[in-house]
Amino acid sequence: KIFEQLLTNLLDLFYKKPQVLSSKGKLIITKLCSLLDCTQIYTLLAKLILEEYSSSSPSPSPQKGRNRNKSKSKKGSKKASPSPSLENDIASRQSKRRFVRNMVRLMNLILLTTKELYPLREIIKKCDDEKSKQIFLTLYKTWCCSPISLVSLCLLAQRYDLGLMLVNQFKK
Repeated sequence: KIFEQLLTNLLDLFYKKPQVLSSKGKLIITKLCSLLDCTQIYTLLAKLILEEYSSSSPSPSPQKGRNRNKSKSKKGSKKASPSPSLENDIASRQSKRRFVRNMVRLMNLILLTTKELYPLREIIKKCDDEKSKQIFLTLYKTWCCSPISLVSLCLLAQRYDLGLMLVNQFKK
């Protein structure tokens, strides 16, 4: 419970102060992983990111709506502008998406390059028992917002079939 609260507060800090994430995020996460169980940290971080910062329903593209209103405006007609609360909601969603993408990219970089996460890399490579499969699936769901991170996770897990399928989807 305390562990989860620590990671929740850390994510909240990173979200509210992006400069901390960009300047100290790698150091903080790596240090936590060296002191505590890296598998537990990554699994819980991924779950918290999905629960707290990822939207489960796709949001409408704000650009399409704005362009349509501008193109249909004529002399004497009123422009339909989104309400302030709608604009705030859109800005909040965009901010959360940006945060999730940056967190996933950073976590992926740390996962692939640091010695502190070697045990987690080995678990992901094996993917032979239920626990390791569950870890892979948890990370996979969170990594979906960053295509390159997702493909690298598939390659790390030696799921070349899945990586190939993803690359083929990106071509379309």
